Amino acid sequence: MPIGPERKALYPDNWKKISFRRQRGRAFELWIRDWLKARGYAVHVCGRKTVMIGPGKLITKGDDIFGCDLVCMKPDEKPLFIQATLDSSVQKRLDELKKYPWDLNFTQVQLWQKTKNGDINVKLFTGETFRDIGKIIRKNFFERR
Repeated sequence: MPIGPERKALYPDNWKKISFRRQRGRAFELWIRDWLKARGYAVHVCGRKTVMIGPGKLITKGDDIFGCDLVCMKPDEKPLFIQATLDSSVQKRLDELKKYPWDLNFTQVQLWQKTKNGDINVKLFTGETFRDIGKIIRKNFFERR
């Protein structure tokens, strides 16, 4: 669907691709929410907020909490912060998480990375890097030893 010149100035050339990627990313976040809720977690999914960038120009922007997309709680467990990604490169996510003063004695931070074949790699943030802790295949978690 073509857009008018006044709106086209707001979007990069690959705006359709970005929109589709954002929809896929949001669907992945909601899948994680449902998967964790089925396992007894209370889950908050961060939304998007509208930001004015000029007179009459609005955009939506991610409203992450400390660089994470989901915040999860379960009795007798550390609060869990999750960064969800469809991207094969995790360096940008690592750099974002390093910006915050995580006390990993009291919180757990994970990266959930969906691969092209549909598997989900689960990685634990150690403060400096990510460590593989498991994989979700067909809704079943397999712990990495």
